[in-house]
Amino acid sequence: MNHYPVHVSRAAPYNIGKPRYSEVEMKADRGLRFLVMLAVILVMACSGPEEKKGKFFEKGKTLYEKSDYVKAGLEFKNAIQIDPRFADAHYWLGMVELAKRNTKNAYGSFAKAVELDPGHHRARIQLARLFLAAREPDKALEAVESVLKADPKNEEALILKGTVLLAKKETTAARSLLKGLLDQGIKKPDIYLLLASSFPDKGDLKSAEMFLRSGIEANPKVALLYLALADICIREKRIDKALTLVQKLTEIEPDNFRHKLTLAVLYWDTGKRDKAAELFKSLVAADPKSEERRLPVARFYLSRGQFKSAEEELKAGITESPKSFALRFALSDLYVNGGAKERAIAVLKECLSLERDQAHPNITQAKNALARIHLACLELGDAQKYIDEIIKESPNNVDAHFTKGNVHLAKNEAARAIAEFRTVISERPPFLPARIRLAEAHLMNKQPSMAFDVVQNALRINPQSRDLQRAMARVYMVRKDAADAQALLMKMVEENPNDLETRAALGDLYMAMGDAKKAEAHYGEIKRRAPKLALGYVKMSDLYEFNGNHDRAIAELQQAQKIDPNGMMITSALVRTYLRQKKFAPAVALLEKRVAQNPSDASIYTLLGHVHLAAKNEANAAESFQKAIRAFDRILERQPNHPAVANDLAYLLSEYGEKPGDMDRALSLAQSAAAAIPEDPAMMDTLGWVHYKKGDTAKALELLAKAEARSPESPVVNYHLGMALYKSGKPAEAKVHLQKALKTAAEYPGREAAARTLQGLK
Repeated sequence: MNHYPVHVSRAAPYNIGKPRYSEVEMKADRGLRFLVMLAVILVMACSGPEEKKGKFFEKGKTLYEKSDYVKAGLEFKNAIQIDPRFADAHYWLGMVELAKRNTKNAYGSFAKAVELDPGHHRARIQLARLFLAAREPDKALEAVESVLKADPKNEEALILKGTVLLAKKETTAARSLLKGLLDQGIKKPDIYLLLASSFPDKGDLKSAEMFLRSGIEANPKVALLYLALADICIREKRIDKALTLVQKLTEIEPDNFRHKLTLAVLYWDTGKRDKAAELFKSLVAADPKSEERRLPVARFYLSRGQFKSAEEELKAGITESPKSFALRFALSDLYVNGGAKERAIAVLKECLSLERDQAHPNITQAKNALARIHLACLELGDAQKYIDEIIKESPNNVDAHFTKGNVHLAKNEAARAIAEFRTVISERPPFLPARIRLAEAHLMNKQPSMAFDVVQNALRINPQSRDLQRAMARVYMVRKDAADAQALLMKMVEENPNDLETRAALGDLYMAMGDAKKAEAHYGEIKRRAPKLALGYVKMSDLYEFNGNHDRAIAELQQAQKIDPNGMMITSALVRTYLRQKKFAPAVALLEKRVAQNPSDASIYTLLGHVHLAAKNEANAAESFQKAIRAFDRILERQPNHPAVANDLAYLLSEYGEKPGDMDRALSLAQSAAAAIPEDPAMMDTLGWVHYKKGDTAKALELLAKAEARSPESPVVNYHLGMALYKSGKPAEAKVHLQKALKTAAEYPGREAAARTLQGLK
């Protein structure tokens, strides 16, 4: 209400002494005041707490239906603030969190709703779904049964019980329950889909098809039933039938572009690629700015090896939608998977310029992706920089803490890694990769019993996880429980003969146990099942090399290289095998071919230098090492925080540097690498060796002894430590390490020097 100043006139003598109001006017005024006060009271009553919370609640549901989850959540929180015991508001807040994929928060809200109102069946059903998603079927069944005890005819609970029984492998009971619902006249599509899914084996597909056709008859416009039936037709090679079903879907739901996507995929896979490409093109053209349309098309092209088409699709989408994060994330992933790391980084850095708010989820996602790329390349300084920025803005960001834990693992900082992975698990208990990495950190920290407990607890959450089972096998091996590791891996292979990763692990176990015959059988099976995968050939080569059959080892690696001609690990293994056989010419030819393909690859020049050195071609060796030094320099210009590159360059400068300041620069580089990864024995070894070359024997001994303690079987570390001991006047100790350095047949720079020094000690 506006208040105006009262003007009092001094020139109004005729009013002096006269009453302002008459008695009638005063009564009227009092009556008016009463009515105004009554109106105010009524208004206040009408807008009291109950009405306010109701308005917040209804507005929240309206916003939820419009998928505006952020605002909907705020409205439900407003309602809860007025009435903390408002069970329905807690339930709907849980639905919001579920839609946002915040399952931990959703669980808390549903649990609160049940606590406040034990008869809140919808909240109990959602809790059951969350338990089921977390692979805790017993808890899910308990929640469902509590609903059915109060409401035995609750259809949603009955159908969910069928789902839980299937998850518990109680197939007969599940089918009996679901068929009973059909007999009662309940014809919901979920029932038919669940019954069909209870016949997963090829021999039972006819039963599955029968239920799906019955479901379509009862629910002729439910897309999932058609798609499930089309999937069966595809599995049975009845592609024409599948095409007919999907075409029918496009008629039933003409506005659903995903059915047309499915149709295009079927066209492609049946050889009608032109027709598929045209359909993809028309789908995108119908809404060029739609990420929902472009992303699946790009992903499809990528899944079929059409890298260029996928790239063009994403770039065109970014042109249409210049502010799109999603398209850039997909393009970055495409470049990462294609080995174009620099291009991936460039795309992600574009993302950082699209939003000012550094705590924005898309900015956080971009920084996490950048950190992961740098981590994969051992550019730990850059990775750490992005992670620190994320955690500064979002201290509880789970992805950042997970990546930070992996950075600590890369630095051999086990205790710090353990702390980070525990933080991740406390925030996201079902996240199994964090549990696996936590176990690895405990193994690194020489705590196998704690690693065992971590994996065992994780297996209680998801006993079917093959990643967890393989992690347990690794723990068994560290604990020297070879029999338990063997039994577990054999069981896994029997359950899934096509699990090549597990089969390779089993072959490795047999090789470690000295059973070459069984190892060969499993490696051979990998080759038989996946003849176009390099893994089987590489493993077989390792076995032949271990048994001294160098020619067969070379033949296997040559086959592997035909499959993966750009694989540096395969190239390195093949070169090392050539060297052991003194076959210098093919090793040089192989590396020169790789140099021609990638003239900026410093590691190839380094390897070529070692080959020339072994062949006594010192001039060519020196030239190759100088090229390697220049290549490493160029890498460091672009990536100054790359400890592995700094370490390799430091070693080359200490051994083959030609400039006056090269040794000082080697020391500086080695120190920065060791500071970045302080517990890595390779970094300690290089720094110790540089100190040795500079004449600081005491510092060299300190570092090399630490490196040897962490990597006691390394011939290079033992050679370096032996030489430092010899120079410091400790011949007996030097002899022990030099003998150890020469015990292996592996070729490495300095092997001949080790042999000469040892000969002088005899």
